[in-house]
Amino acid sequence: MASKRNNVTINLKMDSGSPKFIQVADFLATEIVNGKMKTGQQMPSINELSTQNSISRDTAEKAYKILRDQKLIVSVMGSGNFVSYAGSKAKFDVFFLINKPCT
Repeated sequence: MASKRNNVTINLKMDSGSPKFIQVADFLATEIVNGKMKTGQQMPSINELSTQNSISRDTAEKAYKILRDQKLIVSVMGSGNFVSYAGSKAKFDVFFLINKPCT
């Protein structure tokens, strides 16, 4: 897997009615869907994300859980979290087979 970590700076709105972990998950999801984070790219670790954005580890963990549930990222044990969403430029391999009896 190609892995280039991002430094991610998230502007949280303290006066928002939305919890911080939702704001973090929404920001990261938007970055992924818009292609700013590429498929296979390694996400910042939970510690890095929490330190860079002055949020708790729990907030970062909850945000990553939401992204995993939405299948935007995947966790690899011992390696970290990676972007798994290909966006609108998704590439599909199609195999089309027609079985026609010979006459």
